[in-house]
Amino acid sequence: MVKNDMKSVNFLLTALPTMLLMACDKPVDTRARAAESKDVYCGQCRPSRWQPGEIDDQGRLVVFESAGLTKTLESDYALVFLNTGDHDHPAARYDLSSKTSGYQSFTTLDALMERILDIPEPRGIDFYGTCGAPPFEGLPDIQTRAFFDAMKKAKVELRSGDNTTICTCPCPKCK
Repeated sequence: MVKNDMKSVNFLLTALPTMLLMACDKPVDTRARAAESKDVYCGQCRPSRWQPGEIDDQGRLVVFESAGLTKTLESDYALVFLNTGDHDHPAARYDLSSKTSGYQSFTTLDALMERILDIPEPRGIDFYGTCGAPPFEGLPDIQTRAFFDAMKKAKVELRSGDNTTICTCPCPKCK
């Protein structure tokens, strides 16, 4: 998905949020659900135990959290591009994790790129996201394009797949 052209990115930014809203008829209170049952199926049912930058029970660096689920560093580098604000007040954040430097968070693309350019070529970085709307959803298109253009210019291969994606779909208990 990441290697595709901006049409794919624009589709994600426009169509998927609408499709997700159609599938979700009410917000889920994850903490209340967690209190109801110890036998849970998904991240919608429980709050997250770990936040990015923390070390989990298996000694792995947590690089991404969404819907109560986490992903850990499984390669040399991991990157999450997200909107920490909302649609009215978007705020970009870039979380870069590595085996050598640990977890680093940047609020400007320039600061991120300064660090990215320190990574030796070829620059293969696992790019984390969700099965639905991307974590950067809600950021202005110009900011999203600038991010992907900067990655291309720096010859960064953003790798995505099952091991870098958190499923945020509700399970049968959540429906």
